[in-house]
Amino acid sequence: MHRFRNYHPITKLAFFAVIFAISMFTENPAVRGMSLVGAVTALAAGGTPLKRLLKYIGGGIVSVLLIGVMNCFIAHDGKTILFDLLRRHITLEAFYYGLSAGVMIVGVAMWCVFITDETDTEDLVMTLGKVLPFVSVVITVTLRYIPEIIKKFRETLSAQKMLGIFESKGYFKRALIISKVFMSVTERSVENAMDMASTMKARGYGLVRRASARHKKWRESDTDLLLVTAFCAAFIAVGEKTGDFGFAYYPSPAFVKFGLYAIPMIVACALLFLLPAGQVIDWRIRWQKSFESKA
Repeated sequence: MHRFRNYHPITKLAFFAVIFAISMFTENPAVRGMSLVGAVTALAAGGTPLKRLLKYIGGGIVSVLLIGVMNCFIAHDGKTILFDLLRRHITLEAFYYGLSAGVMIVGVAMWCVFITDETDTEDLVMTLGKVLPFVSVVITVTLRYIPEIIKKFRETLSAQKMLGIFESKGYFKRALIISKVFMSVTERSVENAMDMASTMKARGYGLVRRASARHKKWRESDTDLLLVTAFCAAFIAVGEKTGDFGFAYYPSPAFVKFGLYAIPMIVACALLFLLPAGQVIDWRIRWQKSFESKA
């Protein structure tokens, strides 16, 4: 078990909430880039297969470029005009802003993948079951049915292919068949979910506080992680408030004010985003040394 998984669910919830807040509400491209690098590093350190990791990276690069190009046709501000299209200016600054937004979106998506690998439904039950039992039931049922929908969709689509339905079909007809398969699988899953919801309601789920199958104690490491997270978050908030690390994309990309808190803010962001990977790597090194000492 990775060391990061041993933290209390409340500790992990607070840490990832800060990660998401900084990644989404800080417009500085350096912060967004560090968030993406931290997420990829955490996935690599957590043991994500290389083929899967490369697929994530390749899809992320394509997504960032697509968002950058799409923003050129949505926003038309900026002074560096590339060309005109339908009496609209296509500017380089709009492309830069789209790239930055794409990096933010891909980074948050990568963090979501890491959270999925490092947490389970029991963590959600421990975090929300005693405070919001109804919400915890909804989340756990949703986490149960989304993989089921994907599994049933793949099985049904594979059966359709084995029957030869896709043979000698055009692209549009194939897309139509796939959409019909997806709709049928979704409808069946929704019906099953409604039946299960009725059964769970009859048994009293969501009415009282839920008990967890596991009980995690609060450790000193949880306090240390929360203190580091709070310190870095406070430092970054002060830098954002004073504008020392502000960044503007229009009319030209530049720092609004590179002041006293800029360099320490970069260090705080790097420490925060690389902390999960560092925790996992530290655990792996200690685990390897324990075997070497026994030998």
